[in-house]
Amino acid sequence: MDAAFLEKLHAVGVKYGWAELCSNAVAPYHFLPAGRYFVGDPCFFLSDEDWSDFCAQTVSDWHDGIVEVRGFKMAAFRTAYGDGSFAAHHGVGNYIIDVESGIVGAVPEALCSKGRDRGFVIEKGEAIPCHKEGGVVRIGQAAIDTGVDLYDED
Repeated sequence: MDAAFLEKLHAVGVKYGWAELCSNAVAPYHFLPAGRYFVGDPCFFLSDEDWSDFCAQTVSDWHDGIVEVRGFKMAAFRTAYGDGSFAAHHGVGNYIIDVESGIVGAVPEALCSKGRDRGFVIEKGEAIPCHKEGGVVRIGQAAIDTGVDLYDED
């Protein structure tokens, strides 16, 4: 399914009140512009000022998806159970993503003022699809399983 079809499907579902049914069949997709992004917890990448702007947009009545900071779009998805250390796979390797804000996302390189070693890079010359199914966040070809904390003792 192409991006335009998925966006239409989601929009029609919202308009006619069957978005829940629609999202159960196909997780709502969001799209980042082509570019280079750091994947991980945004709190590690963003400056204090940008983090404050991000938090102001996501504190109340926020739904997973795209957030805009200083004119740059970034993806942000709540993890299944909050903070933790989660397994991530990208075509070029496996990673452990540490999360302290309860959010996994993709931050454009232009906004990454610190913490570039706290995640991994994706780069694509076309729009990057992003969505969450259950506890698995997918950004492009990367998958982060936020349903299992790798270091949880329980």
